Amino acid sequence: MDAGPITDAVQLGLGVTQAQLAPLIGVDVRTVVRWHTGEAMPRGAGWAILLALRSNLIKRPERTEALRKLVAEALPQRDVLGFLLDRLLSTV
Repeated sequence: MDAGPITDAVQLGLGVTQAQLAPLIGVDVRTVVRWHTGEAMPRGAGWAILLALRSNLIKRPERTEALRKLVAEALPQRDVLGFLLDRLLSTV
């Protein structure tokens, strides 16, 4: 599977770089680069998160701005995934 178009779509939709995308999906930036260039096949939780983000951006475009705002709040945090999980659980 060519992950390059998927990483591109998510980066564009969220307005982030590869370096910013990596902590959002819980992988190293080198992993994102290897997925993008086809050097590695995506797998694991990071891939699942990336696919979920892409799906959300496609199916719920009206939520893109809210998702971008959440990402902007999460990126400066030390534990980006922990911050996002906390925000998710606080809405349940």
